[in-house]
Amino acid sequence: MIAAFLIVLIAQPVLAEITSADLNMARSLDQYEEAPNEPPFNTAREAEATLDDERLLTDEYPESKPFVPRWKQQKRRLPEESRVKQLNKEKGLFRITKKNEYQYQVKRSPQHNAFSFRFGSLTLSNLYNSAAGYSYEDIYGGGSAITLFGDWEWQFFKSAGKLALKVGSGLSYAQGNGRWEQGSPNDTPDKQPLEKYSFYILPNNVAITYRADYFHNQIIVPYGEGGIDYFTFGELRDDGDFKYGGALAWHIAGGLALLLDWINPQTMIVLDREEGINHMYFVAEYRIITGLNKKFDFSDNVINGGFLIEY
Repeated sequence: MIAAFLIVLIAQPVLAEITSADLNMARSLDQYEEAPNEPPFNTAREAEATLDDERLLTDEYPESKPFVPRWKQQKRRLPEESRVKQLNKEKGLFRITKKNEYQYQVKRSPQHNAFSFRFGSLTLSNLYNSAAGYSYEDIYGGGSAITLFGDWEWQFFKSAGKLALKVGSGLSYAQGNGRWEQGSPNDTPDKQPLEKYSFYILPNNVAITYRADYFHNQIIVPYGEGGIDYFTFGELRDDGDFKYGGALAWHIAGGLALLLDWINPQTMIVLDREEGINHMYFVAEYRIITGLNKKFDFSDNVINGGFLIEY
């Protein structure tokens, strides 16, 4: 028992020294485990970079994507509205209205013809009935007879302006009272004949027309023409008596055509697609008619205006 006690006294300092060494070692290990960067790094940034490299080798990140140039990435990142506009522009989009209406450029239909209708007046101050001794003004008044003109033209040359062959006609109407034969007993101011007369005129003509139309969608187009006329006329009395005749003449004319497409371009696109109408104009014209028949002289100066349709 005394020997055991002596052994304990001798071993106690040694055990204390060993225990102290073990504690120091454990503290060193704890400090090592608590270090933020392992294996030992100088900075946290280096540790994070190493972790990123390790994650690339695991399933934590998805598979890498092929390289895409920056200009393609920017194209993909376009807003949806811009992308739609760009795609539609390739299809002919040229305008988006405030009402969010998309307007496209469409291929125009071929254009070789035109039709016009205009309103004017004929005074016919030189028309005189030598047999009865009365003029047109004596029977039908000094006012102008309203006349409708209608023309169709074939534009056969369009390299420098438009050269066309035109065929036209129209209709004029006037009404008046009869007259007593000059020198008869009834030829007095207080006696008026009861007969009513109606006078009809068809101003038929063939002409060559030139339009100074040089540019696409030209707003103002000057034009001129010259041609031959044949006035067909008839006079109807209220009792059924009818007389008719005809007279040659020629004419020259000049005018301006004002393009109307800009007023409603969308409507013009629809008209072109569905009806083949290319352009619409307002026209104003001055025409000089020279009669070639001495008996029935239809010489006159006519101001007229209306609309021209090209198709």
